[in-house]
Amino acid sequence: MAQKQFILSLLIVTWLAFLASCSNEPAKDFTLTDEAGYETVARLETTQGPITIRFHSERAPAHVANFVNLCGRGFYNGTYFHRVSPEFLIQGGDPNTLDDDFANDGLGGHTYAGPQTTLRLEAPDHSGYSRGDVAMARTSQVNSAGSQFFILLSERASLDGPYTVFGEVVIGIEVADRISEEPGAPIGGLGGFNPEVPQYIEECVLEELPQKVKGGLGPGGREKETMDQ
Repeated sequence: MAQKQFILSLLIVTWLAFLASCSNEPAKDFTLTDEAGYETVARLETTQGPITIRFHSERAPAHVANFVNLCGRGFYNGTYFHRVSPEFLIQGGDPNTLDDDFANDGLGGHTYAGPQTTLRLEAPDHSGYSRGDVAMARTSQVNSAGSQFFILLSERASLDGPYTVFGEVVIGIEVADRISEEPGAPIGGLGGFNPEVPQYIEECVLEELPQKVKGGLGPGGREKETMDQ
C-alpha cells in the first residue's frame, strides 16, 4: 500500500513538473514572410471593424519586429484604444487597459523582450506625418517606445518631437475615424478623450497578403497601387 502511494505521489510530482515546464517555455518568435510576392500584414479586429497595417521593415526593423511579435503572441488582444482625438489620432496597445483601473490607462507597456524594456528611435529623419501612418507612442524620453502605438488620421507637418513610423493603414482608415469620434472623458495633459464606450482591439492577427493590393484608405487617405514599395 505504501509503495502504491509513493508511486502515485511520484506521478503527481512528475505531472506538476511537466506543467510547470510547459508554462515556462519561451514564447514563439514571429517573423515576416519571405515568400515571393507576399508580405506579412497585421489585421486589427476592432469594435468598429478591421484595420489592416502594412509594415516599413526597411525603415524601422526593430519596431516592426516588436509589433509583429507582440501581435503574434496575443499581447494586444482585449486591450482598447485609451486615447482618441477626431482628425488627429487613435492610440492603444497599453496592457493596463486589461485591468479594472481606468486611472492607469496610458501608463503601461513594454517591448516583446519583457517588462521594463524599450526601443530606441528609428528613422528620425522622417519629414512630416501622413494620414494612416502608424507610429510607436513614447514618453517624453525619445528612446522609450514599448507596446503603445497610434494611428494618425490627418497629415501633420510635425508632432511634439520625433516618432518612429513603422507602418501604415492600407485598409480600414475609416474604421479608425469612427473610433476617434467616440465621445468620452478628456485626458488631462495629453489632449483627446478616453472613450466612454471602450473601443477594443478584439484580436490582432498576422496574415500574408499578395503585395499587389490596393490600399483603400478611403476619403483623405493615400490609395496604394501596390504594397511592395
